[in-house]
Amino acid sequence: MKVGIDIGGTETKVVLCDDELNVLEKNVLKTPHFQSEADFLSFIFSLVKSKNVDTLNLSLAGFVNQKRGGLEFSPNLNLKISDLVGKLRRKFSGKVFIENDVNCAALYLLKEYGIGNFVVLMVGTGLGSGVVCNGKLIRGGDGFGTEAGHMNYVEDGVLCGCGRRGCYEGYCSGIAFKRLKESGLDEDKIEKIMAEALFHLIYNLTSLLNPEVFFLGGGVIWNLSLFERVLDVFLKRGVLFSTKLEKLKENKFISALGSIFLEESLKC
Repeated sequence: MKVGIDIGGTETKVVLCDDELNVLEKNVLKTPHFQSEADFLSFIFSLVKSKNVDTLNLSLAGFVNQKRGGLEFSPNLNLKISDLVGKLRRKFSGKVFIENDVNCAALYLLKEYGIGNFVVLMVGTGLGSGVVCNGKLIRGGDGFGTEAGHMNYVEDGVLCGCGRRGCYEGYCSGIAFKRLKESGLDEDKIEKIMAEALFHLIYNLTSLLNPEVFFLGGGVIWNLSLFERVLDVFLKRGVLFSTKLEKLKENKFISALGSIFLEESLKC
């Protein structure tokens, strides 16, 4: 059996599948506050120890280095674990795969829709992205390429959790919404600012990648009218090519489910 575990800052989603990838079980639990690397590893092992699992797939919100098998940094979890794959393998006898959470979501969408060229943008606490080009997930040299939320939007702008200034994430995310709200702006003005930033990102990515579709999801998309605002700007100003925007249906398990396909994707 295979298990897909998506560890977010607030919730952890667990999906158990048989060898034919039929979903047998789904669970959501509260993500504990990890005081140390040991706490994190113990939590993972507690989720699989009573199950007959031979493949462990881990989805993480953060910079995942595929070359080194480590979690370079996760702002939401406040963790950095070098050689995470190796440390998991010391106590887990089966196969171990790790990946960024939005890349996992992209793998799920690739299987679900069969579209060869698309971008997924998840606007939640932060702004995550995943890119599929010609049917393959794009990872880059170390494995954490296509971090569109950390491309520069405003020169010397607001400080981002990644340590740099002016990232798109600082202007379109749950973090951005909170900052703008605390500055005294009303929700209508905040959404206009966020929609402008998100459209700007989509416009640039369209010119670079020529995707067939942008899939937009995440808590901010699902709980505010941000998608509708971006779509309005998109239709008025237009972009190059025939790119479309599509709002994802809310699915808590999208990254956990997508992680099940990690082994297959890494063989490509």
